[in-house]
Amino acid sequence: MRVRPTRRSTRRRTGGAVLAIIATLSMLLVTATTTNSSAAPVSTSLPATCRGLDASTNDTLALAKGLIGSDTVAITLNASAADIPANAALDQEINATFNWSAKLGQDLVDKSVGLIPAITVKDINAQMIIKGLSADTQFDTAIPGPITIVPQAGVVQTLDLGAIGGPITATKGGIITYRVGAVALKISLSVPGAGEFNLNLGCSVDGSNLITKTSVRDPDAPTFTPEVIPLATTSGGTATVDLLNGVITPGKTPLLPGSLEIVEQPSAGTAVITNGVFSFTAPTAGGTYSTTVQVCGAPKDEAGTPGISEEQTLTLGENWSTDGLLAPRPVAFSLKVGDEETALIWTAKSVLDLGIFSPAVPLDGLPLPTPANWAPETTAGLVNDYAFATVYKPTTAGTIQAALEALPSIGTGNVEVTEIRGNEARPTLVTGFRITYKGALAEQDVPPVNLGQWYSVPPQEVLDRISEAIAGIAGSLGGGGDGSPEESTGFDAKAEAEGWDQSDPADQQAADDYFGPIWLNSIVSGSPLPDGELQSYVLFKLNLGVLVPQISSWLNSLFPQKISAATATQGEAPEPPQPLCAQAIIDVTVTEVAGAAVTNGASVAGTSTTRGIGFVG
Repeated sequence: MRVRPTRRSTRRRTGGAVLAIIATLSMLLVTATTTNSSAAPVSTSLPATCRGLDASTNDTLALAKGLIGSDTVAITLNASAADIPANAALDQEINATFNWSAKLGQDLVDKSVGLIPAITVKDINAQMIIKGLSADTQFDTAIPGPITIVPQAGVVQTLDLGAIGGPITATKGGIITYRVGAVALKISLSVPGAGEFNLNLGCSVDGSNLITKTSVRDPDAPTFTPEVIPLATTSGGTATVDLLNGVITPGKTPLLPGSLEIVEQPSAGTAVITNGVFSFTAPTAGGTYSTTVQVCGAPKDEAGTPGISEEQTLTLGENWSTDGLLAPRPVAFSLKVGDEETALIWTAKSVLDLGIFSPAVPLDGLPLPTPANWAPETTAGLVNDYAFATVYKPTTAGTIQAALEALPSIGTGNVEVTEIRGNEARPTLVTGFRITYKGALAEQDVPPVNLGQWYSVPPQEVLDRISEAIAGIAGSLGGGGDGSPEESTGFDAKAEAEGWDQSDPADQQAADDYFGPIWLNSIVSGSPLPDGELQSYVLFKLNLGVLVPQISSWLNSLFPQKISAATATQGEAPEPPQPLCAQAIIDVTVTEVAGAAVTNGASVAGTSTTRGIGFVG
């Protein structure tokens, strides 16, 4: 069957699912699940960013930027547990099992409604790391799937990662920390009419990856003998015990007498500690009244947790090239750290730079690149001058380091940048940079480095416009339209004149040969395509489901891959040594005096360090 422009709506509806893939790439982490309604003492939410783990995924996300507003995917990880203790004793077993889930912003879910009925996700892997034991412990979970996602407008979608963890034993005094390790998803999409697409995403926490922590009582702490101290009195009477003489025995560090305090008050009566002596004035009502007291020894110097210096990475594009004036390459870029931004970092040199005479960049007579002048939508931009007057020149670790050190929040001597060579086939090729904070910024959390301005040949702005055009087609299809231009286009006229059949591979190739040079000229010159041309071409390609494997591959071969930034090691401040503390319970049995008036809720007093009121025992 030969497809004529008058039948455009049929073939365009057929291709809607393919376009919807791009719109839904950012929601592949989510699926409906039943939330746990039981109360959880520990529930921590951590923002995270997911990035492609291979060039193919990153290329597809780059093309999808116009749909989702970013070439990364933001999610929120949640870890909850019912019985993680804040304090534990030595050799105590802890059930370190957490229920994990991941949630995505509702706006991205809503964009997928009507575009694609369901997506299948499988091969999900998550990791939790526990520190503070005799050795670091890692728990992993794998969800083979498949899990089906059904987007629904206004319905929160959550991916249930299941239970991660298991029993652990507190093997030494100090602090046990429970942390998010990593989350990775290997996703296969099978869409009718489009074939199968594989996406690999890895997610890392933005900022601290700490879920919660447990303090473990050190065996070298002071001791109470006995740990439950029985006393007796009558209604309105007083019971006392000298805790510092005969009850408390110092541990292996000096005792801190001033640390002796009441940490849990009795339900009635008055409990105070004065000069080490515990005194309880009984209420008139009989019963047993319990008070919890605590004393500490000096901390051990070696008991603290050392700090961790932050490491971040910059991964360079794999397709940057020096082959030809239009070879995909960056010209200049900047880096952002929090609210600060570096000066432009140049990755270009003049074509006249032969090693003897080296014209400086920016080139003489040309302004600095800006978002406004680089690749305007309706006129030729500064990119044309740099496309023909410069070639690619790799940047260096020293250049990156100097740019970062110039930021007020970093400063000289507080960061070190080194080269990463991650290509085994080309061991001398620099594939990225490792950023390690030191000096005044060592052992602390540092804001992540992100790509700021980006000026490239061909310009990224054109790729974004192409993505936005495809987004418009997808939005029209999802809203019930057919995605077609309002007027017949030049491409439509060509297809009609040649009698191209969408089901004929030879005609598909003929369409590529015709439209490719037109599109390339638009990209190079920065001039927009005539209205509707891109839509007509894309919709012609859709019937064979070749949009993603052919157009995406071709586009991303033209445009340089952007620098990808990630946090490799999260920085943390050192945990200072904590005092070695022990607790005891003082049970006072009150015998009610016959005929005495009973008063409930007597006033409760204590030392200036008294903490909390509650019933114990």
